[in-house]
Amino acid sequence: MHIFLCMSNYLYLMKKLSYSYKQLIIYFLVAFIAFSVTYFEVIDTSKLQKLFSKADQYQPNYTKQHITEYAFIYVGSSRCTYSNDEQIYEAIKQIKLELSNRTKRENFGFHTIGIASELNAESGIDHLSNFGNFNEKIVGAGWNNVGVNRFLYKYSQDFATPSILVTKRTYNDSTFRQIEKEELLYSVSGKIRIVNWLNNGINLPKHISDE
Repeated sequence: MHIFLCMSNYLYLMKKLSYSYKQLIIYFLVAFIAFSVTYFEVIDTSKLQKLFSKADQYQPNYTKQHITEYAFIYVGSSRCTYSNDEQIYEAIKQIKLELSNRTKRENFGFHTIGIASELNAESGIDHLSNFGNFNEKIVGAGWNNVGVNRFLYKYSQDFATPSILVTKRTYNDSTFRQIEKEELLYSVSGKIRIVNWLNNGINLPKHISDE
């Protein structure tokens, strides 16, 4: 009889513990679901996508210096319809990444410049953020923008946006590394022509090592 009562108490205790564990598991599941729903309502999923896609984008390197480098220059504007299109956003990102990888293989430097011919500087910063990372950004002053004058007016025959220019830069070996010489390797304007250049292999008619 005593053994029977002990067994009954043991089974009752195990049943209570089992019930408690179940309740605990259910509590954690409910808490996790509530947190997940709240988290994804608060966080913009597009920001998460950008975070995960950063690994596939050009990452500026500020530590490695070369005497000779490629300079990639993008010129656009938030006021230009053809500069504000998902297709051109992705094309610029891919071109930068491909040219960066190419210069690494050829042991040359690589530098990117984003230029936005905006009257409002903040609008220019917002516009350039659609194209991934740049080593430097030049925004504001509309068509009087320093970058527009320095690159688009000097090297391009098409004063239009969007435009891409690729130049060859040669630096001196002084402490301040001044640009001694810069020449145009390639320029292209217009969304369709830029996308076609990407799809055709980003060919440069003149190699950077050519004198």
